[in-house]
Amino acid sequence: MTDKIFITNIQTEAVIGVRPEERIKKQRLFISIELTADLKPAGKTDNLQDTIDYSSLKKAVVRYTEESSFFLLEALAQGIADLCTALEGVSETRVKLEKPDVYDDTESVGVEIIRKAELEEPEITV
Repeated sequence: MTDKIFITNIQTEAVIGVRPEERIKKQRLFISIELTADLKPAGKTDNLQDTIDYSSLKKAVVRYTEESSFFLLEALAQGIADLCTALEGVSETRVKLEKPDVYDDTESVGVEIIRKAELEEPEITV
């Protein structure tokens, strides 16, 4: 399946970083997410119930991020990926986080991760 929903460069803030000065106040972050899901049903019905509501997803990602206090971008990215892959119909997610204000001579630093949704183990009865 190659259908994708994406939200690019959500600007928000969070306490993030390992250095003491990074723990004092929130820093600017850019979050991009991409979800792999079957979008054919929504394409046929033109009904929001048949797809992923990216407005609700964006709000949930921003709320999660702003309430977080991770040391590593990797940990925050994993939490956002977990939130995304828990959505019904999502088979994979890509999360990219950028901190634009770390160095004066760079545009940003960051991480990008890809996670597959966990498949539920079938119940086995004997």
